[in-house]
Amino acid sequence: MSNNGTVVVGAIAVVALILTLVVYLDSNNENVLNEVNITNETHTHPIDEITGVTQSIEDVAEKTESVTNIVKKVEAIEKKVEAIEKKVEAIAEIMETDVEGTWIEKYMTFRQDHSDKLHLTDAHFLAEILIVGERDFDEVSASLFSNDSSMPLVTYSGSDKIAFSQAPYFYNRKSKSFDDLDALEKKHPPSDKYIWEISGPNGFFRLGPIQIGGPEAITQIPKVSKIRLNQNKIAVSDYMNIDPNIDLMIEWDPFNTGSDFDGNGWDDIMFVLVSNCYGEIILTGGAANTNDPFISCHDVSAILPKERMNPGEEYTVFISQVKIVDQNHSNGIHQVANNSFATELSIRTSGNSTHQKESLLVKPAQHLWSRKTIGNDMESWPTLVDFY
Repeated sequence: MSNNGTVVVGAIAVVALILTLVVYLDSNNENVLNEVNITNETHTHPIDEITGVTQSIEDVAEKTESVTNIVKKVEAIEKKVEAIEKKVEAIAEIMETDVEGTWIEKYMTFRQDHSDKLHLTDAHFLAEILIVGERDFDEVSASLFSNDSSMPLVTYSGSDKIAFSQAPYFYNRKSKSFDDLDALEKKHPPSDKYIWEISGPNGFFRLGPIQIGGPEAITQIPKVSKIRLNQNKIAVSDYMNIDPNIDLMIEWDPFNTGSDFDGNGWDDIMFVLVSNCYGEIILTGGAANTNDPFISCHDVSAILPKERMNPGEEYTVFISQVKIVDQNHSNGIHQVANNSFATELSIRTSGNSTHQKESLLVKPAQHLWSRKTIGNDMESWPTLVDFY
């Protein structure tokens, strides 16, 4: 019993001591806080100093939040500016212009003989303007300048030979022949930039520069392909004895560097054209605004329907892979620079001709190669000069 009493008295004493300590701490809380020091290895800092630092950090945080809000506003403004730029581009697209597009090209042409050997016929520097719709061509003129030259490389006027393409397009094409690709590269290196000036009823336009080797300044002519023909899945071995009663399958090697353009522009192009001996195109693949199935740079074949062939007549099969290396829009005009090749193969159908066109002259289609240019200057496309 005496031991229990001692324990109770001791417990009461401990409780009393704790209560006294709590009262003391509570009554002296402010003084205690004011006297608290933060000590590191070398310095002692009063709590007021630490509180000031904390306040400074909070101020910085508020300013950081304010800067973040400003950045967000700037980003919003940038998006609005971008939207305005797109609207301006869209307006430029529908502006009335005298020329729809311009085209400059390094163009290698080949003839495939009947033993399937390829022969280089020309290495061209080619440039053309594309005109849309019927208009007074005499009122449209253009000049092409290379790099910073003040003298035009070539000029265009209404007196030039104008070629008709697929409706509603016309084009004024000029070219200069070279012996081979090396000679072409020496005269027109891939780093060269070109500037068009266009004049017409809708005003004068000096377009932005475009580069014949693209931003990389590299000539990118696709690997040259031969033409392969088959009927009923059997390879044609006699090109001068094509059966006009069977569809003709035209095949070529894949356009390995061909690609789609991710944006407002043209994809790389695969042209497949077949023309008769009167210069009429009876199959058009790769060009817009035709009734034939569109041929893309990813395709490797096309079909010439038997209904378009006549017995005993000559035709020319033409393929071309066009690598677009640079393109842009300037003053509502689409500019294109490309590197390309074309292969031509002459064929003939079997039988006797029953399709007489006595009023028509035998001539190559406007897009076909006929001869090298003469002299040192660019001239109108020779086929147009000689036959049209």
